[in-house]
Amino acid sequence: MKKSVVLLCCLLTCVGLTACQGKGASSKGEEYWSAARKAESFENYMAEHGAEFDLEALKQEVSSADSSNSQKFKAAALLCAQEYQAGRAADSEDSWTDGAFAVDYPQTGEYAVRFLSQVMTGGEEFWTSFEDAYTPYDYFWPLFAAADDLEGQALAAIWKGAPDEVYGRKIKDVIEHWVQEKPEAIVRVGDALTEAGYYEDWNYMEWLNTYFLGYDNEKEVAVDSVQEALDYIAYMKKILPQLEEESGTIRMASQVSGEDYYGTKMMVSVKSVLDLKEGSGEDGAGSEEEAGAVSPGTDGSAAGTEAAEDKPAEAAEGESTDGIALEGKKVIAFYRNTQAEEFPGSPAPLYVIGDFMFGLSDEEFPASAEEADYYLVLTPSYTYGEYYQMSGDSDSKIQAVSSSTSIDLYEASSGKLLCHVGNILEDAPERIIAGYGDEHAQYPEVTGADVLSYIYHNLNTPDTYVALLDNLAGRSQLEKEESIILGKWEITYHGGELTGGFTSGMFRYDPDEGSTFAKGSFTITNKSTEEEGFLPMIYRVGEDTIIELVDTSTGDTYDCVDLLSYGKCLNGSYLDPGETKEGEIFFQVPADVDTANLSFAVSLGNQVVYYPY
Repeated sequence: MKKSVVLLCCLLTCVGLTACQGKGASSKGEEYWSAARKAESFENYMAEHGAEFDLEALKQEVSSADSSNSQKFKAAALLCAQEYQAGRAADSEDSWTDGAFAVDYPQTGEYAVRFLSQVMTGGEEFWTSFEDAYTPYDYFWPLFAAADDLEGQALAAIWKGAPDEVYGRKIKDVIEHWVQEKPEAIVRVGDALTEAGYYEDWNYMEWLNTYFLGYDNEKEVAVDSVQEALDYIAYMKKILPQLEEESGTIRMASQVSGEDYYGTKMMVSVKSVLDLKEGSGEDGAGSEEEAGAVSPGTDGSAAGTEAAEDKPAEAAEGESTDGIALEGKKVIAFYRNTQAEEFPGSPAPLYVIGDFMFGLSDEEFPASAEEADYYLVLTPSYTYGEYYQMSGDSDSKIQAVSSSTSIDLYEASSGKLLCHVGNILEDAPERIIAGYGDEHAQYPEVTGADVLSYIYHNLNTPDTYVALLDNLAGRSQLEKEESIILGKWEITYHGGELTGGFTSGMFRYDPDEGSTFAKGSFTITNKSTEEEGFLPMIYRVGEDTIIELVDTSTGDTYDCVDLLSYGKCLNGSYLDPGETKEGEIFFQVPADVDTANLSFAVSLGNQVVYYPY
């Protein structure tokens, strides 16, 4: 009998010990938690002791059904805090609130999601698990930052259900940061957050600064695949009408087509690589021999597309089989920076161009990457230019970068180059806002969606968009009778001569004493789609083509003289689209000038070519 009693007591003792090791027992997480709260600084505690944690024990606590919600919370928060501490830069001075979202959490992200997802099933116990975490609140930052894959219903439930207590308000602060730092997640969480009322008080600028981001933003929308980029753009496309109704400023009138277009400058960075076939070259442009190069034909049609292998297999009904079939075709526009490593601070290697995609019809917008018929690819070729000037005309350390960007059309299914459309000049902004210590190069703005859309939809009639292209093709020296298209004008120089005063009709034209006229004969053609003025009295920098006379021996530059009453003077001539005019341009130069040293400089912005006088 005594033996039985002793045995029973032993069994009861074992049961009691087992019970103590269950939900009522102190866990490793609680042990670390208690020590951290006693420390002078929680972050310092993590820096000193985080590497000593039993990570496997913490992982088991998060995953175990025997752990209380409070224990799961502490274990998950400690795991994420430890990975943050291990992953942050050694010289970083950021606090957790500043740096938690700048670190990746490949080891602990799933545990953060596992715990936070319990808001859907844990009831009130989920919230009470936070109560003894009244301080330190910083625990919330790495925990939520690690939860990349948190589903929308769970995130919305946490935001909506957070109690009106200090720690609840802190959780909402962290969620707001989560939304700001993970814009690509809107495809997954946007509907749930909308239903929960998260966006009710958002204004136009909050939407723009969170979700419509370009490559030049401090943060960007970055996804792994083209499909994810399409999903993101399609989601934001559905939101645009609502935002436009509220702000009325999302679309603007195009100076090219006259139609409204989206100018958000949104670009979605894609980590995958385009599978483009040989023939494109490093700069993205194929030769006219390798592909059907679209160039102005004598009849205004697309030339160079006759090769059977470079044409679409079938032209759309009603379209010419000599061109690129566009009707009913789906297209994705990319910005592909092959110089990302060579030019520090330049755009990422690959983006999908959001504004161009916004402007596509439902018929043209591919729901999946597999549906795409074409890739329209912009490939920049960067060149360092001048340094920006600070106030007071002193040079800054910020260098402007320009690009002659190649536009090419590829067959999506094969990656084969269908045509080199042409090059377009992309310039850095004329003015920027920067601090005195800034030294980063300023890269050009990506070609506007209106220009790109106009070119694409008029692909088979190059004469309609030739004025938009960079037609220099690297040339700087021209010969007489050689034509060049620069901006809106096709210009041909025929020859020049020095002349003194002369009479024409009722008018007499004389140079100043000691000077003579240098006359040049030119033919000009308006290549734009609107009436344009040639050599206007007040010209717009970067928009109007100008002609100057340069003395290469002295560096002296001479502006043209306005002989407005002289019928042959080309200054201020207004021509309709496609109209051609032959005439003369006059310059006043020293009488003893050596014409062998004179050249006509024809320029547009940073582009310039020279004709020998």
